[in-house]
Amino acid sequence: LFFIGTMMIPGMVLTIPNYLILQEFPFRSLFGIPFLHTNLLNTFWALILPAGASGFAGYSFKAFFDQLPMELLAAAKIDGATEMNVFTQIAMPLSKPVFAVLGIMGSWNEFMWPFIVLQKKELWTLMVGLYQLQNSAGEPNVVMASLVLGALPVILMFVFFQQYILEGIVMTGLKG
Repeated sequence: LFFIGTMMIPGMVLTIPNYLILQEFPFRSLFGIPFLHTNLLNTFWALILPAGASGFAGYSFKAFFDQLPMELLAAAKIDGATEMNVFTQIAMPLSKPVFAVLGIMGSWNEFMWPFIVLQKKELWTLMVGLYQLQNSAGEPNVVMASLVLGALPVILMFVFFQQYILEGIVMTGLKG
C-alpha cells in the first residue's frame, strides 16, 4: 500500500525536493569525514536516482521477484551460494527485462526533469535536444527530420521486441 500510495503523488510535487536532494547529495565518506556532500546535478545520476526510488520501480521489482521460481533460488542455496550470491548472480541477471522496461518507460519521453537538472549539452536527453533544436530558430524541415529520427528507435524496438510483447500479453493471467 505504501508503494501504491507514493505513486498517487504527482511528479511535479517532488521536483523541488528531488532537486534539493541532488544538489547536496550526502555520501558516507571512507576517509574519516562524517559526510561528504556531492552535487549530482549535471550527471546521469540525477536522472537515475529519482527514477529508481519511485514507487512504480519498487512495485515493479517486487512483482518480478515474487514471480521468480523459489526452486531456482533454493537450488543455488543448496549448492552453497550466499544470499548475496543468489541475488547478484541469479536474480539480477534475470531482472534485465524489468530494468529495460523501467528505463524505457520511465525516461524515454521524459522532458521536464532532464531539462531542469542537465545543463551540459553533452548530457541532454533526446527530448531536451529536440526542444533546444526547435527553439534555436531551426528550419522546420530540420526539426521534422529530427523528430522522425527521434521516433525511429521506439519503432525499431517495437518491431524487434514485438514477439516478446505479444508473448507477455498472451501469458498474462495464465498459470500453469
